[in-house]
Amino acid sequence: MNLLFEDLRVYKLSKLLLTALKNKIQGTIKDINIVKEQELIKEKYKGESGRYMELGRNYQEQGKFKEAEDMLKKAIEINPNDDEIYTS
Repeated sequence: MNLLFEDLRVYKLSKLLLTALKNKIQGTIKDINIVKEQELIKEKYKGESGRYMELGRNYQEQGKFKEAEDMLKKAIEINPNDDEIYTS
């Protein structure tokens, strides 16, 4: 009977470890995808205020509000008459 319980503990521990590893891998993949997306945005809007707007939105989605604010300020410097910037 004790052997059965030991097996269950090992099973539960293994299951928890695999879940933690899976979550860590998924987080790393998500971070890599975010970096790739940011690079694509930089290329797409090279030298335009739209590039900074998209980067600002991207940072905002990540919860990086200071970086988002900085990007939107740069967009305003480039094109202060673009109403879309102020609604971001």
